[in-house]
Order: sequence, then structure tokens, then C-alpha cells
Amino acid sequence: SGFLSALLMNDTVAIVGTPLLITIGRHRGIAVDKLLLLLAFSITIGSVMSPIGNPQNLFIALKTDVGSPFATFLSYLALPTLINLFLLYLVSLFMMRKDKLRLTSNRLVGEKKYALQIVTLIAVGLIIFMILMNIVSFHFDFKWRFPLPLIALIPAVIILVVSSDRKEIVKGVDWHTLVFFIAMFILMESVWQTSTLKDGLSVLTGESITLLGILTMGLLLSQLISNVPMVALYLPILDQLSQGTSSLMALAAGSTIAGNFLIFGAASNIIIIQNAEKRGEQGFSFFQFAKYGIPFSLVNLLVYWGFLYISSAH
Repeated sequence: SGFLSALLMNDTVAIVGTPLLITIGRHRGIAVDKLLLLLAFSITIGSVMSPIGNPQNLFIALKTDVGSPFATFLSYLALPTLINLFLLYLVSLFMMRKDKLRLTSNRLVGEKKYALQIVTLIAVGLIIFMILMNIVSFHFDFKWRFPLPLIALIPAVIILVVSSDRKEIVKGVDWHTLVFFIAMFILMESVWQTSTLKDGLSVLTGESITLLGILTMGLLLSQLISNVPMVALYLPILDQLSQGTSSLMALAAGSTIAGNFLIFGAASNIIIIQNAEKRGEQGFSFFQFAKYGIPFSLVNLLVYWGFLYISSAH
């Protein structure tokens, strides 16, 4: 789930992974709420290391000059992300220690759509190809690269044009979440344009712009206004203060890991709960999420701070 979120965006994996894990949990006798909790944690962590892993990373990549977005994000954030995913595996062993896996020979059988499967595999392969081409062109200093929006748009257009299931696909898009993000970006831009807020933020110096300060601000502010609006609001501050790449990566990591702190820290958590309720499951509760999420996200934060501190020192 973590690797898929880095490639396909965390909200996408939340939508696809929720019904899959509910089916597996029911079939194997595993607590569904724990599986969904681990899904939420894993897609949040995995999405940190990619500019297309989540909306806030994409926003940073499009609004700032970070060279090659994929090369930059991977060089700063890939290793600490892998460490945090391994730590999540240890957490999962602790969470599942009392669960008994029900062994069964019955196979999960679903509807086969071979044509759509082939088209989808081609589309995903195209995404990987364009990402690799961007990384190669950056290292060899080629002038032309695939713009980040096209990396998602081209495969999507291919699926809609070629697949005979296009109507079902379009209907299945989570339009409510898309409208939510559009509305929040409009709101945050209007908030930023108010002179009162700009004057208040002009005194934001000192500890709040250190790497640990940025990580902490990203973690805490995202609990109040969600991580995407938080980045939209905080990014102009870093731009005015001429902060470097390490600070931008700290903003990406802090605002994303905020999704592991409390349920309201990321839209992907809400997506998982909503999709679980549609299928007759309660998902995870606020206090269940906080019980594991608060200490675990603080550990995640320290891991990212350590690596970013070392990277900035060099």
C-alpha cells in the first residue's frame, strides 16, 4: 500500500484498498478495523517520498522550483520513508498479536474484466515510464520533461478512450473529495490574500522555520485545516523567507505525516472510513486511531527530522 500510494496517490489507494481489505478480512477472519488502520498508516507514510504521492506534495512540486521533483523527493525522503514503513510493520505485528488467521482453501472470486485489466496495466506502465524518463532527463540535463499533471492525465485519457467501461469508471470517481479540495484551495487563497493574515505571518520567524519547526507546524496545523490547505497557506511563508529544498521537504513530510496523528489530519483517513461504512463496516474509531497514531507519528517525525537535518548539513 505504501509503494502504491507513492505511485498512484494516497487517496486513490484508500478508495481501492478499502473494499479489498474488507473482503480479505471477512474471508480470513481478520479484524477489519485493524486492517483499515494499517492501510491508513501505510498510504500516508508511503506517499511522503513522491511528488505525486499526495495532493500536498504535488502542490509543492508545482508551486516551487525543486529541480526534478521525483529525484528531489526520492533523494531527501525515500530512505526515511522506507525506515518508517518497516517500523509500521513492527507496529502491525504488535497490533495483530492476538488475532488468529483463519486458514481456508476457498479462493476469492470476483468479476473478471480482462480488457480493462490490460488497459490499466498499460496505463500504470506508462506512468512508471514517464517518471523514469523525468529522472533520467534531470540527471543528463535534458531540457524537456513530462509535466507532472500530464503524468496522470495521459494514462487517464487512454483508459477513458480505449476502455468500454468508461461510463462506470467516471461514475466511480470520488467527485465529493475533488470538490472538497477545490473549495479548500479557493478558501486558502482568499485567506492568504487578506492583508491581516500576511501582516500576522510576517513575524513568523525563529523556531517555526527550522526543520523541526516546519515539521511540527505541518503536523499540528494540519489537524485544524487538513494538510492540503495547510501547505497552500504555509508555502508562501517559506517562499518569502527564501527557504531551501530541505525546508520544502520538511513541509511535505510534516504535513503528510499529520495524517497519522489524528483522523482529521488527512482526507485519505476520511475516505477509508466513508468507504468502509458504505460496505457495512464501522472502520476505525477516533480514539482507536489516536491510540496508535499519536505515538507512531511522533516517531515518524523524528525519523524524517534526523534525515533532513543530515541532508541540510551536507
